Amino acid sequence: MAGGAADVVLSGEGQGLIEALTDAVNRRFGVSVEVVEFNEHAMSAGTEAKALASVTVEVGGKQASACCIDEDTSLASLQATLSAIGRAIAAQALRRAI
Repeated sequence: MAGGAADVVLSGEGQGLIEALTDAVNRRFGVSVEVVEFNEHAMSAGTEAKALASVTVEVGGKQASACCIDEDTSLASLQATLSAIGRAIAAQALRRAI
C-alpha cells in the first residue's frame, strides 16, 4: 500500500462479491453498509471490453457513490464499492467535525 501503510485482510460471506465485501467491512470495522444501487456496463463490444461499475452505498444514513473502470469486471465492482464506502465514511467524519 502507498505511504508504508499495512495491508488489511478482509474476510466476509455473501451470495456474491459485493455482498461478501460489505459483510467483510462490517465484520472488520463495525460499519454497516447497504448497497442502494449497483450498475455494471461494458465499455465496448467483445470479450476484451473494459467494465464500468458504479455503486451507491449507505453507511450510517449517509449515501455516497463511486465508479471504477477496469478490464476485470470483479475488480471494477470491488473498487467502486470500496471507494463509495470510503466516501460515505469521510462524509460522516466531516459532518461530525463541523
